[in-house]
Amino acid sequence: MKKLINIIGQDRDNDLIWYLNYLLEKEYRETYEDNLLESMTLIQGIIRCPDRIYNGVLLYVLSQFDDDYSAVYDDYMDGLDVELIICLNEYVKRI
Repeated sequence: MKKLINIIGQDRDNDLIWYLNYLLEKEYRETYEDNLLESMTLIQGIIRCPDRIYNGVLLYVLSQFDDDYSAVYDDYMDGLDVELIICLNEYVKRI
C-alpha cells in the first residue's frame, strides 16, 4: 500500500489512486473489515483534497500506514505558513 501511495504522490492525475480505491471498496464489501474501511477512507481523502494541501494530505496518509513518515510529515508541517497548517489540520480531522 505504501509503495502505491508513493507512486500516486508523484503524479496526482495517476489513475492508480482510483484503482486502489476500487480494490479497497471491493474487498471491504466482501469482508466488512474495519482496517479496509479505514484505508479506503484515507485514500478517498487524497482523492478529494484541494491542490494546495495535496502534499500534506499525502504525507499524512503515508504516516498512518508507516510511522517512519510521521517525522517527514512533522518536518513538512514545520515549513508551512499558519494558514496552510490550519487548513491541513482541519482537512485531516475530517478524513
